[in-house]
Amino acid sequence: MRNTGVLFFGGVLILIGLIVLAGSLFDVSIWKFFGPFLLILLGLPDMPDLGHGHPDIVDFPAYAQDFYNSGHSLFVFASCFALVWLIRRKVLWPLAGWGIHILIDIPTHSLKLFPTPFLWPFSSYKMDGIAWRSPSILLLNFSALAIAYCLWLYQRRSAGKRRDRPSV
Repeated sequence: MRNTGVLFFGGVLILIGLIVLAGSLFDVSIWKFFGPFLLILLGLPDMPDLGHGHPDIVDFPAYAQDFYNSGHSLFVFASCFALVWLIRRKVLWPLAGWGIHILIDIPTHSLKLFPTPFLWPFSSYKMDGIAWRSPSILLLNFSALAIAYCLWLYQRRSAGKRRDRPSV
């Protein structure tokens, strides 16, 4: 049995990708099936009904809007990143994923559903991007994930072959 964990992880990623892709192409809301369970689990039963199209952001509780605004602000991100850098005296690179997430969200969220308030709290400007569930964005997203996964697998296998070679 070789790398069963890697194969399992890859299979799960592919399955999740296919479910999300099918849901976006055929307008089947995955949220309809898993959303209520997650809301109850998180103790957030006062969230809007998502079974009938996109809700307006004002339908969400104020605390959810505040979390979304602060979590998607480049200024909040930069402040937290700088504060962690100052405290640790070195950069915590995994935190950069937060900033990359914001940069990806700016062009992939339309004004119809959770536009990214990347200049909050200094400006309320939001860009009208292409919805992330559109087939073109999904194709790019899943292609990038598949390429990254293949590169990672190739690197692991190459490193394993180098270790297995007998030294002369």
